[in-house]
Amino acid sequence: MAAIVTRWNEAVRTCDRDTVGNLLSRDAALRYVGTATGELWSGDVLRRGLPDHFAEVPDVSCRNQSTEAFEQGSTGCAFWHPDIHFHDTGVTS
Repeated sequence: MAAIVTRWNEAVRTCDRDTVGNLLSRDAALRYVGTATGELWSGDVLRRGLPDHFAEVPDVSCRNQSTEAFEQGSTGCAFWHPDIHFHDTGVTS
């Protein structure tokens, strides 16, 4: 799971739409919780829209990253904790 999170984050950072799309499950239960209030994505809308949405992410680098990943059978969950540095503003959050 941690390796998948690493691939996912690199694909988002480099605007690699194909990899972002290919890393999404084809299962109907696919869900994504974004950072904005009410930003909940699911199913085909998620698979079609998320790669383009992530292409809008500003130029960033991630520092002091840690990932906790868990698996049980065919289900997995990962928590990613970075400090994100925004190159256009110099802000790290």
